[in-house]
Amino acid sequence: FEPVEENEIDVTDGYQNYEIIYSGSDDSKIYLTYREVTADDLAKPSFYQDLTYSKTSSNIRFRDLQIEVLEATNEYIEYVVIAD
Repeated sequence: FEPVEENEIDVTDGYQNYEIIYSGSDDSKIYLTYREVTADDLAKPSFYQDLTYSKTSSNIRFRDLQIEVLEATNEYIEYVVIAD
């Protein structure tokens, strides 16, 4: 790696910046948070939504994202991205 003096985000193609945050699970549900950020301020979410899914379902779909849940505990989630 080489040090970088400044970072610049290419916003000309209209990229969507988002992250899915795993918040844990209980006996019946998986908890996630969807956060969108703007290219101007990656630290401050411009939109967020709390998501709850049944733990019995092996697939989670949100917008264009589809993941297969292999295992979900209160501490971690193991998954495979099927589509994004």
